[in-house]
Amino acid sequence: SGMILRLAEGLIDWPVISVALATRLYSVTQPAAQSAIDHLVEIEVLRELTGRNYGRVYGARKVMEIVNRL
Repeated sequence: SGMILRLAEGLIDWPVISVALATRLYSVTQPAAQSAIDHLVEIEVLRELTGRNYGRVYGARKVMEIVNRL
């Protein structure tokens, strides 16, 4: 969907996202943001970083790896 693409593109500038941040940045509902994030987790673009059930933060692994090399 368009939301998934916008979210993926945004991860290049800022490789860390939460559902709450995605709802604000992309003016979407919480379920739409969660669905987009879940899809990106499923295809291994994002991974959950906090290990929590609430207030999860997700990171774009490949983008963070590239930044760490700089």
